[in-house]
Amino acid sequence: MAKLGILIVGQTPPPYGGQAIIIDNLVHGTYEQLDVHHVRMEFSESLSEARQFSITKVLHVFELIVKVLWARLRTGAKVLYYPPSGPTRHGVLRDLVVLPSIRWTFSETVFHFHAGGISEYYPTLPRPLRFLARRAYFHPELAVNSSSLNPPDAEFLGAKQSVVIPLGVRDDAAEFEGQPSTRGTGTPVILFVGYLVEDKGVVTLLEAAGELRRRRCDFAVQFMGEFATPQFREQFWAIARKQGVTDRVTHLGVRTGDDKWQAYADADIFCFPSHFDSETFGVVLLEAMEFELPVVTTRWRGIPSVVAEGETALLADIKDSVTVADHLELLLADPALREKLGQAGRRRFLEHYEESRFTAALERAIVAAAPR
Repeated sequence: MAKLGILIVGQTPPPYGGQAIIIDNLVHGTYEQLDVHHVRMEFSESLSEARQFSITKVLHVFELIVKVLWARLRTGAKVLYYPPSGPTRHGVLRDLVVLPSIRWTFSETVFHFHAGGISEYYPTLPRPLRFLARRAYFHPELAVNSSSLNPPDAEFLGAKQSVVIPLGVRDDAAEFEGQPSTRGTGTPVILFVGYLVEDKGVVTLLEAAGELRRRRCDFAVQFMGEFATPQFREQFWAIARKQGVTDRVTHLGVRTGDDKWQAYADADIFCFPSHFDSETFGVVLLEAMEFELPVVTTRWRGIPSVVAEGETALLADIKDSVTVADHLELLLADPALREKLGQAGRRRFLEHYEESRFTAALERAIVAAAPR
């Protein structure tokens, strides 16, 4: 039987954000019923560029449209896979130009909400842009969300079919197994991985670190990722000084490959107190669980559906640095509890979030929704 042609339009690394990582995995996945093609978005090569305006990005919008239309003609792909923007002005304006220009050429449109909140952003648009938004976003044949706890974007846009499919990533920890690790030796390390911006929970973690210092806990905090702006870098270190934790805090920068996995392997606790506007899932949580790290995170959007509260993770409300500090103090004082939660997280990852489970479920949903 002939495979169903699908054209994936999306960013692949760099930058090394969760959405780009997932799309890269999809592009290089193995499928029984899909013939996958890809047109790469190239709006930014770093996360700090993602929300910045530039003439180059405007020109790339039209370049992207041409590339998609040519790929549609060249490959014969009938299905368009597209990740709508989260609730950001530049991203939505991009979609309002790109999507009406390309959707009409495909038999099926699949929207995968890696970033959530378009249903919340739509009412803020001026009336003329709402008209364009209806042409761009409304009535896809299939909408895919990673958690039922995320904003109801699929329902708001009138998707003909809607499914919830948890994301999945490769089990890089299995390949990294056996490498030397400093976990459990010396000062316990708390690791944060993500875009270094206030609403990813960076300030909350710095404030929690200050609370831990005042409680005379032994710990170090490592932040892996890219600062959103030079101004936030200055703010970050100013807060660290105010909290008296500059000697406890290290910025690792952006790391990839074995350097990234080594940081996970060496850490003792993973902390991700996010309240990011377009957060839907948190791919870094999957990476932490595959490396058997106990997790401290927040009750925000789809995050509670990723972890299991009390079994693999301890949860706090957003911006609640005291509760985050309470959870971290408990784990710092109890290596056996860290090990218990970490092992449970690893089992949960293998049962629910290993990459092949995700790609197989997505393939089934796309094929089922395809016009006959």
